[in-house]
Amino acid sequence: MVSSSAVTREALETFVIDALAAQGAARERIGPDVSFDELGLDSLNVTDMGLSVKTEFGIDVRPGDLEDAENLRAALAVIYQKAGLG
Repeated sequence: MVSSSAVTREALETFVIDALAAQGAARERIGPDVSFDELGLDSLNVTDMGLSVKTEFGIDVRPGDLEDAENLRAALAVIYQKAGLG
């Protein structure tokens, strides 16, 4: 787990993009406003990504927190807020 003092927006964004790619999204298609549906990801994939953030960074991202996030921008906004980087 990464120390909470070492958590930056850039580190979180890189980690989330890597996690989405690991879930099957084509890395070159991942962008702030591309919907998870367009990337071939479903709500379970997004939930898994959130749990990965929790495991890696110790940020309290719960399964329902990303329920309404439709793209990377929305997911990162929730994660940044949970990390105190809002």
